[in-house]
Amino acid sequence: MNLPEAFSDKMRTLMGSEAFAALADSYNRSAYKGIRTNTLKMDNGRMRSLFPFETKAVPWCPTGFYIGGDVRPGKQVGYYAGLYYVQEPTAMTPAEALGAEPGDRVLDLCAAPGGKSTQLACKLNGRGVLISNEIVKSRSAVLASNMERMGIANSVILSAAPDKLMAGFTGYFNKILVDAPCSGEGMFRKDPDVLAEWQPERVIQCAARQWEILKTVDQLLAPGGELVYSTCTFSPEENEQIVERLIATDRYEVVPLALPGLADHGRPEWAATGERRVAGTLRIMPNHVAGEGHFVAKMRKLRDAENADMPVRRSKNKKRRSIWTRPAKKSGPIFIGF
Repeated sequence: MNLPEAFSDKMRTLMGSEAFAALADSYNRSAYKGIRTNTLKMDNGRMRSLFPFETKAVPWCPTGFYIGGDVRPGKQVGYYAGLYYVQEPTAMTPAEALGAEPGDRVLDLCAAPGGKSTQLACKLNGRGVLISNEIVKSRSAVLASNMERMGIANSVILSAAPDKLMAGFTGYFNKILVDAPCSGEGMFRKDPDVLAEWQPERVIQCAARQWEILKTVDQLLAPGGELVYSTCTFSPEENEQIVERLIATDRYEVVPLALPGLADHGRPEWAATGERRVAGTLRIMPNHVAGEGHFVAKMRKLRDAENADMPVRRSKNKKRRSIWTRPAKKSGPIFIGF
């Protein structure tokens, strides 16, 4: 694979020549494929026994399995029955890191196409509430389809800009997942368009947008609540340096992460100020694991702001809008467009 020259130069400088050579070589391997059991419908062990193809366990996700590159899981009856979800293996890490439990009030802010939301719903096991939001209307339709196929009933699907959620959900959630829009360097093997469109400027633009998203999330998360911030990029500007900025507000602490099979952590030397606490995050690189790569950070909110150190522009629509504007279908989630 011909990697963008600016990307190669940047990562070589950060990683060193030998480590970068291993990263570059990993892009010449085929992309990894995986599936995850929908435990709302099927016991994990029984599901594995029913697969008509070979599988291998994903170390960091008890319900995840690797499948061969020639397998087409979307063509199987079990897929249409909602018995499993097709998901890249390292993309299973953010929902595992959040640790949602039955009864939690959970927000998946950037939810489409639904892999992380369906995984979170399995963790809730029908108790509590899951708000799955996707700002792009066309993608929210795909999200709704997947949530319904998986049989998830305790979910509300929204299509709203993050700041509009403050009208009804300020301080409401105790668990929030933000798998943020990013420059997508972990998608190079899967999506040629991402590779072709990558530019250094895009990294800077994405980092600015990620910070704006997190300023809104700060308003939605209750004190004592936990936030998982994740990306599928390797750029420190979108990873360690974003976490560093949250720590600098003195209202968030890093919850150190440890998931089976994942040994790499955030690099303090890649943070703008050398913040050592970013070492508690996970930096999942495709030269070290069987997967496309991810960055995952877990943060605990200590308190609300006492001043305007994380100002956020509120929606112009100041009218409080109830989420219960449509009756729930017994067979699936509520869908609301804003």
